[in-house]
Amino acid sequence: LKLRGGSTIIDLDDNTEVEEEEGDEEEERRKIQQQKQEEYEKLSKYRTEQQILYQLRSTYLSEMLALRGVPLPTITSVSTADGDKPPEKVDWDCAMCTDEDPKSCLYSFDAEPNTKVVAPLGTDQWISLSALNRLRRTDPTKVEPMW
Repeated sequence: LKLRGGSTIIDLDDNTEVEEEEGDEEEERRKIQQQKQEEYEKLSKYRTEQQILYQLRSTYLSEMLALRGVPLPTITSVSTADGDKPPEKVDWDCAMCTDEDPKSCLYSFDAEPNTKVVAPLGTDQWISLSALNRLRRTDPTKVEPMW
């Protein structure tokens, strides 16, 4: 509607139509977002199932080839029951330096609390792991004569 003088009158019914269209657009966006989420979940589930099947096929193939004499690791060859395998002997003693149990170090006098320290078995010549690694990187010739 136009009045004399060129001004216009806004029809209230048009505003409600605009608001309804915006509500419809928002609802449409939510539906699209929900569809995308569902597609993503389906794809993720499919990929996970395919990865599991791939691993099963690979394990089965390894077992069958091992039965035919091909030197491949099998499930039984890499599995050990608890207690069947004795612990490996090491020549280093590892400890944690604490306030209650401080450790005197060769290289940096006393280790700070909550620092991991190592020493050859049967000695009390401790060194912190960080100091040992730093020394090994900067000057490896100093590490060997320490013990």
